Amino acid sequence: MFLILSNPRTGSTWLELMLAALPDIQADYEIKWQPEYEPNPLVHIVLGRGGSVAEELTSRGLDGSKLVLDYRQHLTLEYSALAACIDPRIKLIHLTRDYFDVVCSVARGCFHKLGKPSDTELARNLTTLESDQGLPITLRTPPHALWMNDDWIRSLAQTHEILTLGYTEIPARFEEVARFVGSEATVTELVKVLSNPPVVKTPVKRAYAIFSNPGEARRMCNRRTAF
Repeated sequence: MFLILSNPRTGSTWLELMLAALPDIQADYEIKWQPEYEPNPLVHIVLGRGGSVAEELTSRGLDGSKLVLDYRQHLTLEYSALAACIDPRIKLIHLTRDYFDVVCSVARGCFHKLGKPSDTELARNLTTLESDQGLPITLRTPPHALWMNDDWIRSLAQTHEILTLGYTEIPARFEEVARFVGSEATVTELVKVLSNPPVVKTPVKRAYAIFSNPGEARRMCNRRTAF
């Protein structure tokens, strides 16, 4: 079993749908940990205290899914409770991305552009929202929540097998990821998925169109760098 674990806007949907397109991998849904909003029941598996990622995957006949930590500061007790829900036998894929790029993407709004049809519930029920309205905005504080989320995920290496890769590395390391989660797909099958990805990257939007203080915003985000 595997779980993609990351901050928002780091390529988790992109990677999950590519893995799901392989003939010997069943991956679907998004697991949410005590969300502060009403999740979409067609897309999300809500995991509360005492829940089990392994049980949720097994009950749905899945090899893996993804869990994206919300962009908010979590208490140490919350991280501990979530860690207890992730069985040590589950392999973790930690996706990282430049923090300024994450903040830019979050500010633009959550939207996905699907490339090819997918049989997963996640793809069928994705809501496409391009909410560029209200931009530019002013970033006033560093993204402490994103830093804390990544620190916590890295700490799980003490108890779990973890593969860490950056957003821009996903295509080049896709075969490595596939083997990590147990896929025996042929090189031809891997290339087929890469050449026709289920998610199409959206056009880049200039930082000055997103933030009224792009230089200051970048400096705040780059006080740390994604590993």
